Amino acid sequence: MAEATGGGGENTTVLYVDAAEATRTAVRSRAAERQPSWTVDTRASIESARTAVEAGSPDCVVAAYDLADGDGIELHDELRASGYDGPFLLFTDHPPGEVARAAFEAGVDDFVQKRDDDAYDFLLDKVAGALDADSPDVEYASGGERRDVDTMVALADESGVEWTAGELPGLRSSPPSPGAVYEAVAGVLDNDETFRTHLARTDDAGLSDPRVWGLEDGEGSVEHQRVGFQTDGWLDIFRDISAEYEREERLRRFERLLETAQDGLYALDPNGCYTYVNESMAETVGYDREEMVGMHAGTVLGEDDYERGQASVQELVADSGRESEVLELCIETADGEELPVSIHFAPLYDDAGDYDGLVGVLRDITERKIRERRYRTLAENIPRGSVSMFDDDLRYTLVEGQLFDNIDYDATDFEGTTLAELHTEGYVEQFGPRYEAVFDGERSSFEFNHAGRYYRSNLAPIRDASGDVVAGLEMVLDVTEQREYERELERQNERLGEFASIVSHDLRNPLNVIEGRLQLYRERGDETHLDAVENSVEKMGQLIDDLLELAKQGQTVGDLETVDLDAVVDRCRNTLDTADTTVEFGDLGQIRADPGRLTQLFENLYRNAVEHGSTSPDSQTPQDAVEHGSTSPDSQTPQDAVEHAGTDVTIRVGTTADGFYVEDDGPGIPPERREDVLEYGVTDSDDGTGIGLAIVSEIAEAHGWTVTVTESDDGGARFEFAGVDRPGRTTESPPQD
Repeated sequence: MAEATGGGGENTTVLYVDAAEATRTAVRSRAAERQPSWTVDTRASIESARTAVEAGSPDCVVAAYDLADGDGIELHDELRASGYDGPFLLFTDHPPGEVARAAFEAGVDDFVQKRDDDAYDFLLDKVAGALDADSPDVEYASGGERRDVDTMVALADESGVEWTAGELPGLRSSPPSPGAVYEAVAGVLDNDETFRTHLARTDDAGLSDPRVWGLEDGEGSVEHQRVGFQTDGWLDIFRDISAEYEREERLRRFERLLETAQDGLYALDPNGCYTYVNESMAETVGYDREEMVGMHAGTVLGEDDYERGQASVQELVADSGRESEVLELCIETADGEELPVSIHFAPLYDDAGDYDGLVGVLRDITERKIRERRYRTLAENIPRGSVSMFDDDLRYTLVEGQLFDNIDYDATDFEGTTLAELHTEGYVEQFGPRYEAVFDGERSSFEFNHAGRYYRSNLAPIRDASGDVVAGLEMVLDVTEQREYERELERQNERLGEFASIVSHDLRNPLNVIEGRLQLYRERGDETHLDAVENSVEKMGQLIDDLLELAKQGQTVGDLETVDLDAVVDRCRNTLDTADTTVEFGDLGQIRADPGRLTQLFENLYRNAVEHGSTSPDSQTPQDAVEHGSTSPDSQTPQDAVEHAGTDVTIRVGTTADGFYVEDDGPGIPPERREDVLEYGVTDSDDGTGIGLAIVSEIAEAHGWTVTVTESDDGGARFEFAGVDRPGRTTESPPQD
């Protein structure tokens, strides 16, 4: 027998008074089974019952009609007179017509008739209900306020209503006047005319079946039952059942929800046996519902999967911070087929807090697994890419691809992880809305950077056969080489534009000089003009050489080697055309570089120092003469410029904390020009091409170095290179100056 619900607490005391010892024993026995927390005190007489109440007032009194020294109504009157104000119920085998009228006139709270053994259970339910109604903490569904009385009785005969007791919620009078009681009740009912018709047809010769009527405001229900007397007249009992009706309605709605759910729903007892399965669960597994109830879960789960499930349950019960768990397992149907399923389960606990089984939701994920296999195959064949699937919680359910062969992550690190757990806060804030929009059917793509490489993410929804979005798809491709190629194309296009500018401007100037000097030579026969022509030809040759070198090398370097920097500096010194230039260096150590490109870097820096070393800013070049129409014999010839350029120039090469520098003692570079001199076509010398320092900048960038133009201690130009890989050098090693 199931334990009765509700009704008092652990210290509840019920006094039962009956002259029949067998009945007293039966009440005690049945209460011990159904309400073990109650204390049931049984007495046989009014006097002994009065003594029991005086010794300690019980929470409820139940009395038979026939007692050893009177009847139950007399006991009721005595206890009320002595101050007892708890519930009082009458339990008798007398017909209602004989005692009900007198009982309700006296104010008895409820009346239970002894019919058979089931009457004891009904009595205990009535006592529990009376205790709940008497509790100050009880809230009713209709209105949410406590009502001391929710039962109304009316005695009537052919002449009309003689007497009423109690009240119902919502009536216009409390209690209604005897003459208007039925109209008052009808006035609060939803189907009042049907109620009046029912009253007119009710047989007053006996006990009618209870009938439930809904209240007009839709917030509750009233149960009505009519009891006919042996003499003329009848007793109408109206009882507010809003609370229990609402509970039953909620239960019915819950049951409908369980039975109509597309997912399989189930419950297990502590031993792992099914205590409930809905129709979807039974259909998925292939068994009848009645067959599954009592079946052990291990019947449909393989040994390994059952052990996994048991281990997960134990971990979940031990971890108070988690309420549920999701597992993907494989079950065996009644036909012997293996079926992949996702199980979301939560443990149940009894009143003592001990594990009492679990409830779960089972979903067939066969279609999802097919999709995963399809996309996994796709991912395995995408070079430098990956394919991922994620659910509406933005949790990755599948991650696969060759992309993981080249990064510090494994695909298994992603699966089961949410977007927020995997990526940085900035990434989630920037791109998270795009992932969420997938479940609204939107597609999108974006690029991001990780560990110095560029990736492109493409997001798209995955739909089922009915068109509903069931998952999100992400395809990530490594586009680093593509982006570098695009950037190289941009640089090449920029360089082509620079070439065009240099060719159109810098080659045109020496051509103009040649044209002008040849004209003067033809007119005057002065061979000194041929020196200017020769100088312009040499300048054009140097310019063409630089352009060819730039076109061949671009911004690339070959394999890096460990290079002796002293040897490179000394070798490049020997290429200087003037003996008046001094290069100072010593114990520069080794660096990692492309030897050929490094040699070109130093040669260009040396040439720049020589070209700008000591040329007088006031000297007039042949070009100036031609452009201004001057043929003064005092003007400086190109040969003069070459002979005097770089006189007494000193170049120093040394090391810094993370690189090296090259400086000279020439006139230096004005601060406002230092950022520009590394660009193409920029030069302060009439003999310069504006390409040499641009090549220096590109060689440094190709090595991953940064170059800064500043001023030397002597006021000359200083070029510092940082980020240089220097094998064997520690951070404590002091730089050389």
